[in-house]
Amino acid sequence: MASSVGAPLETYFYGKIFDDLGKFLTGGYDDAQQFMNHISLLCVKLVIVALARMVLTWLGIIGWLMTGERAQVRGRTNVFKHLLSKDLESIESQKNLIGSLTQLHRCIEEIRVGVAESLGLLVQACSSIVFLFITSMISLWSLTLVVVASSPLMAASTYVLGKLSIKYSVRENHASAAASKVLNWCFNSGVVARVLNGKYYDLARFSRNVDSSAKAFTLFSVAIGANSSILRMLSGFIFVQGLLFAKYLVSNSKANAGQVFTSFSACLLLGALMASLADLIAMINKAQASSLSIELLGFAGLNSDEFVAGEDSDSIVSIPLCSSLDLRNIRFRYQMLDTYILKDVSARFDSSRLNFVVGLSGSGKSTLASIISGLYQQFSGDVLIDGFDSFMFATIDKVSVVTLIDLSPAMFLCLMKENITLGCEPSAVSLYQQALRFAELENFERMLPDRSDTIIEGKRLSGGETQKFGLARAFLMDPHILILDEAMSAIDVQSRKSIMARLRANRRGKLTIIITHDGQDIFDEDLVLLLKSGKVEAFGKASDLRDQIPTKKSHQPTGSESPASTLVVNDFFGKTDLSPFESNATSDLEKQSVEYSAEFKVVPLSIPAVIGFCTRTSKKKYLIFIGAVASVATGLTPPVLSF
Repeated sequence: MASSVGAPLETYFYGKIFDDLGKFLTGGYDDAQQFMNHISLLCVKLVIVALARMVLTWLGIIGWLMTGERAQVRGRTNVFKHLLSKDLESIESQKNLIGSLTQLHRCIEEIRVGVAESLGLLVQACSSIVFLFITSMISLWSLTLVVVASSPLMAASTYVLGKLSIKYSVRENHASAAASKVLNWCFNSGVVARVLNGKYYDLARFSRNVDSSAKAFTLFSVAIGANSSILRMLSGFIFVQGLLFAKYLVSNSKANAGQVFTSFSACLLLGALMASLADLIAMINKAQASSLSIELLGFAGLNSDEFVAGEDSDSIVSIPLCSSLDLRNIRFRYQMLDTYILKDVSARFDSSRLNFVVGLSGSGKSTLASIISGLYQQFSGDVLIDGFDSFMFATIDKVSVVTLIDLSPAMFLCLMKENITLGCEPSAVSLYQQALRFAELENFERMLPDRSDTIIEGKRLSGGETQKFGLARAFLMDPHILILDEAMSAIDVQSRKSIMARLRANRRGKLTIIITHDGQDIFDEDLVLLLKSGKVEAFGKASDLRDQIPTKKSHQPTGSESPASTLVVNDFFGKTDLSPFESNATSDLEKQSVEYSAEFKVVPLSIPAVIGFCTRTSKKKYLIFIGAVASVATGLTPPVLSF
């Protein structure tokens, strides 16, 4: 706001200079030297004001930029904490989580721009308008009122078209999120899309969402452009009506040249600032639309307190020995289902032996593992660790207490060593080679060109290799409670037996729960929980339940199929109906994508390059010509008016 005072001060000095010029022409000074001394002093003051205004503007913009950066960092951090604070069921209930997250970060960036330089410049412009209006009113109030007569029209245009711009911006964000979801699916599950002949369907869905986003953005741009045009037109009227009325005042000796120039120059600056408000308000409206989109995406009310709720509570206990884990009357159902997946499941696991959970598919084994690990929190019953409720542990402590390794561990695009040691304590990293030996990854490491410093791409690994990475992580984590949910289902029989032998030796005296379909790895002294349709069918020593434990006659790695089954799958999905998308529409989409891929070239990001790309890819090239002509005409307007 301090920098805004510079504009009215400059107009004040301009008026003084014109007063002195008029006085000099009428012989008001004794000699030319006296006139030059007075003018020089005014010019020095004008330069000082300009320098001060420049410094203050720079400091103000820097401050607003820092505010915007802090806002976006805080927003992204709170999103991360918000997701970590939710249980797995809440995350799974999100229909478009990946697309929403992609759009969310774009919205945060738009909010950063809105609360940074745009908001800073808006505050500066509004302050300057107020100060210029006061200066103009003091100098010549009648001319000021004539000039600002069109201000209500400017305000009405900004309000109505601003509302429309927010509406279309929210619609664009929603369509972009839907398109991001389709794109993410194609990237992560490209093989599935091709096997099921779904590429045309996904391409049509993506094109439809992109078209909706483009249409909404076009309407948003039309609203912003219309508002900007109206404000510029009314600003031009300010110049005309002000000039005519100023001529009338001077010709009728109702104001001197200094008063007219001070008031008129202040009004001209005021009009220019009001015209510039259109672009600033557009950015702020987009930020406001982004905040609404964040609420629609399900991330409303983000705050930094929900991540570790109760962290300072007296009920938090320290990490126990974890010698026993009790399940008492566990009942659970998913929000989208009416039936319970787990029905009064009770059992007691201990660290003196390995604990197995077996049962047919759909019996609730993996759901029970997610409840024990804390991924699902909305359930009835109790999970007790050494007699303490698992909810009494702080979030950070609970992560180190329970580790869940499922059948498809996450793989990151980084070095092999980083993939295994990620999240481990520094002291555990020294056991890296032992972890490779434990999970039988030594031969795999030797085949890599740079050994452990080779970048690993998860999609190129087999199911068994991926599971071995998960087991190596479990070895380094060495948690109090380890849960293996089908974590060795894709590993060959010989390697599986060797790893199980090492697992028994390494986890001796530590609570370990293994979920499996195959009972061949279970020893007689192991503890077995047999689930059937979400209920406890049997629980006790394996030697007492040997007849009830399911076994596989031949262990075959996941993913192998007979030629006959492959023929059936291909024959079935080869007849996939692309309805409601017409065949000619999908062929046009494929042809269009091929044409675009053939034309696409990496070019420097410059205005001629952008225009050239638009010319090559746009079907309506006349729109580019109209836009170029309109831009040139807009640029010629200021010098014409000045002339």
